[in-house]
Amino acid sequence: MFKNKLNNYFIAEILRSYAFVLASLSFLIWITQSARFLYLITDMGLSMSVYVPYILYQLPKIVSQMMLISFLISLFISIIKFQNNKEMEIYWLSGISKKTIVWTILKISLVPTFIAFFLYIYLAPMTGLISRNILANSEFTFVNALVKKNNFNSPFQNLTVYVGENDNRGNLKKVYLFENNKTIIAKQGKVLNLDNKNYLQLIDGFIHEKNKDNKVQIIKFSKFNQIDDATHLHGLSLGYEDDNKIEIYINEESWDKFSKPNRYFLMYHELAHDVLNLDDLDPTEENEGRLMYPNISSYDRKNMDDFIESYKNEFENISN
Repeated sequence: MFKNKLNNYFIAEILRSYAFVLASLSFLIWITQSARFLYLITDMGLSMSVYVPYILYQLPKIVSQMMLISFLISLFISIIKFQNNKEMEIYWLSGISKKTIVWTILKISLVPTFIAFFLYIYLAPMTGLISRNILANSEFTFVNALVKKNNFNSPFQNLTVYVGENDNRGNLKKVYLFENNKTIIAKQGKVLNLDNKNYLQLIDGFIHEKNKDNKVQIIKFSKFNQIDDATHLHGLSLGYEDDNKIEIYINEESWDKFSKPNRYFLMYHELAHDVLNLDDLDPTEENEGRLMYPNISSYDRKNMDDFIESYKNEFENISN
């Protein structure tokens, strides 16, 4: 009976010491991690409602990493305490052998070992995923990663962003994006807010992408009115001679500048390319006023009657 009480006291002291060491180490490391993640607020502009849950979900991972080392430290502290208080001598005198004490310590160590493995294999990855989703679903994560200029930032896995200049008004310069086998380089960028969602618009640059044959394809992109060798500065049709695709793009600046009849001419001109596979007419005087005349911008004095007449004539020519 007396031996059982001593044994229970021995186990309780080790577990108390273990709980104190584990809580202390975990708290210190969590505070350190929380301070390290303060850049999420200072540099990326995240709110406390995002920051606090994110750092709280880091706790299971920290605790799982500290459990075994905390047990060894607590065991070391407990044994020194027992020796200093002459408690070890009481165990020997009461008939408790060293083998019994070692076996008791081994049995106690199984508990934190299994709990640590459970936390590390199951709980820590789950909470880590939740914390990453908190950042991924936060409204300002990607856009505010761009605020930290002259630094390589990785707001998401497999995505690295570098911004050379930022006027803190959404206007960026020297933007580099690295994603898996793709690199995007842009002279300018602009942060847009549409329907309460943030987007990044890249202007005037190149896309370098490695294909299946490990060859690098280079694609240049720019605004329509910045392309020197383009025949269409106002619109572009990508479904020409492709009956399975209808895809047209309109230059926003041209659209804002054009009159209502001019916009109709532009839209139906591009649709005729895309849907009817019609080519541009020669830019001659006799073709001026027709729907497929290439210099649409010269139609600024046309009215809706001119558009309707041009539209009907074009379809009559097709039917004939």
